[in-house]
Amino acid sequence: MSEDISALEKSLKTLATRLLEATSQGVVQAKLICREVAQDLLQLADPAGVFASRVKRQPENPFNHIVDMMANPENIILCQGVPPEDCWPLHSISFSVKEPSGLQTVEVDQAATHSAQRYPLFARPELMKILRAHTERVLKPASDWDIAVSAGSMSALDHTVAMFLNPGDTILMEEFTFLAMVDACMAAGLHMVPVKCDDDGILPSELAKVIAGAKVLYTVPVGQNPLGTRMSCERYKAIYELCAAHDVIIVEDDAYYYLQHNSHDEKADEEVSAVAGLELGPSFISIDQKGLVFRLDTVSKMLSPGFRLGWVTGPKHFIKAFEQVCYISCQMGCSMSIVCLGKLLAHWNTEGLEAQMKRVQMCLRLRCRSLLRACEAHLKGLAQWSRPQAGMFLWLRMLRPRRFTLEELLESMARHKIVPMPGGFCSPVRTGEALPYFRLSYVISPEKYDMGLQRFRQAWEDTQMLSMQVVVQVQGVLERFQMAIAQQIQQLAMQQQYHQGMQQQLLQQVLQQQQEQKALLQKPKEGVSQSQAPSHWPQVFLQPPPAKHPALEKQEPLLQLPPLLQSIPPKSERPKSGASNDQAEAKEAKEATAALSAMLGLVKPCQERTDTADSPEASRNGSLNEVKEKDVIQEGNLQEREEPQEPKKGGDAEDREDHEPKEAKQQAQASAASAASEKMRREEDLRGSEQDSKESRQEEGKELREHEGEFNGDDVESCEKVTAAPRFRRRRLHRDRPEAESDGKLVWRQREQRGVEQQQVWRPVKTMGKAGPRQSQDQELVQVPKERRTTRGKMNRRMQR
Repeated sequence: MSEDISALEKSLKTLATRLLEATSQGVVQAKLICREVAQDLLQLADPAGVFASRVKRQPENPFNHIVDMMANPENIILCQGVPPEDCWPLHSISFSVKEPSGLQTVEVDQAATHSAQRYPLFARPELMKILRAHTERVLKPASDWDIAVSAGSMSALDHTVAMFLNPGDTILMEEFTFLAMVDACMAAGLHMVPVKCDDDGILPSELAKVIAGAKVLYTVPVGQNPLGTRMSCERYKAIYELCAAHDVIIVEDDAYYYLQHNSHDEKADEEVSAVAGLELGPSFISIDQKGLVFRLDTVSKMLSPGFRLGWVTGPKHFIKAFEQVCYISCQMGCSMSIVCLGKLLAHWNTEGLEAQMKRVQMCLRLRCRSLLRACEAHLKGLAQWSRPQAGMFLWLRMLRPRRFTLEELLESMARHKIVPMPGGFCSPVRTGEALPYFRLSYVISPEKYDMGLQRFRQAWEDTQMLSMQVVVQVQGVLERFQMAIAQQIQQLAMQQQYHQGMQQQLLQQVLQQQQEQKALLQKPKEGVSQSQAPSHWPQVFLQPPPAKHPALEKQEPLLQLPPLLQSIPPKSERPKSGASNDQAEAKEAKEATAALSAMLGLVKPCQERTDTADSPEASRNGSLNEVKEKDVIQEGNLQEREEPQEPKKGGDAEDREDHEPKEAKQQAQASAASAASEKMRREEDLRGSEQDSKESRQEEGKELREHEGEFNGDDVESCEKVTAAPRFRRRRLHRDRPEAESDGKLVWRQREQRGVEQQQVWRPVKTMGKAGPRQSQDQELVQVPKERRTTRGKMNRRMQR
């Protein structure tokens, strides 16, 4: 606390120094300094951050600097933005006032009518003077206070929220309060906390539970809307002390302060002394010593709502902030209403205003008593209420209510032509459900109360009956809904069992198909019938393997060597020749020669065979036989070349053998044995090449199946059909062997197949000799396009001849 005082002293010293400097400056400079000092004082008056951020951001009204000069008729005004005054339509105004003695006419002179057509800033001086005097005499504010004209209570409440509260701030209010204030707080994003009340207003004990952290307490202390209660003097003091202890601002919305009719007392209905006139008792503004109270008064409840006027009272810095907010909104009311109200209050004076207030209070007293008697006659046992002390509302609490919706209540009210105020409209906590409370007003003619309450009772009972019917209907709907749910659950269970059975059947079918497919794939050479094949197999698997050519079937024995030649090991595996093995080798050579001669006698028909079968099936199935056949032919030619080229003179081989030298016979036998061993090795290489080609075709078929889904399984023939398509460009690599020199060994070379079906053929190897290129006796197996096969075959036969 001492730190705050020292900071305040320092700030005041700074302001005093600046004011002293202003005295030595010119008039204009002094006014600017004084204005800055006033802004600093306004900030010093709000050390705890009472005002909202909107007030702190908003600049001062620039017209405040020139309004005094504009009000002086001697000045020439060139800053106005209004139509020319000569064109203003009103010349003078007069209106009649109802008095106890009759109608009285009030005249508004030409000058006042001229002011009524200007901005409120120029029309309000006369009314402001009357309201200040009235506030000082009736309300007796305790602190340094001021007033400002407002455009009615609802406008003043909106500006009050903008002055003090930021979105998210907490505001306290009665558990049932003015519905427009609830709407304004919702729109501002405030956190509303209701406080319980009794017949004397807010309960201090309940307020103490929720006051921590709050910034504003909003209350309607007299003639509370909608409860109709009046706060006692003890409650004023207790609540003010709580708010002062927590620095909570009190917004005193005392719209019904002048409507204290005291209908709760025991005096007669028409007792004049029962009404108070302008002697109305305490208020928060009258006990405010710390500048925490901002009071709102309105003409709407005192005289009539059409004036749309009122006034606010509070500390001067509160009033300045209020005018600052009004400057950019309503500009503090209507100038015409301000002038007319000022003329009316001037016509009445204080005595006339007090007489008007007593007349209104007595009227409300009589009508309130009439409504209470009608409630006793029509609502006894159905609702509960308390006698109002001020204001114009009677608060009903319905007994033994049933649950119902607001729509049902409004429908019943419209059907019975009765319009009370549902109590849920006045609650800060709106859940969308109808509450068993109603606000009845007693401002209409008393003759209508009996009929109105009868309709109200019927509407309420119909709502209860409708509520019971709705409950029965809801129960029936719930029962049907439960039955439907049970049926759905049963159906779902049956469907689940059915689907499980179907899944098991499908699983068994899939397993059976897999077993059938596995069994069929184990026999790839046999044809598969349409009935045995699975449905997802392509048609290529359903074709039987192609039949072998008849000419090739005759040569099948050529693929099998005699047992004697089969027993001869390859040359690489034989032991090296020596003196001890010469006789064995000679014997073996002789036996090999005899076997070879016998085999050549068997293959003679093959030399005369014509080249048939250009079809893919014959070419594919007979490629290996052709190669073997050509091997045999080449072998026979080689043997013939190795034999002496003498003309035949008749006789058989044995006769010629007797005349040949012994060394030539041994050389021929060795050559025949070597040729036989080389043939065996070539056949082994051919079988290995065939196996490698088969594996290569299988791998290519599987790769193709992954991309196009045209192959499924290990069917070699189908794989050949698929991979032989010209649209696929691939590389088929044969067994990798290094190219041999002209050493009599078989030479393997690598060829590339580019979309054309290939075939393997043997041809002599060309080598470089001393005299130039020459053909070697070695043969090489090469890949050539199929369409060149016929030409190449003819060329080979011509070479053989």
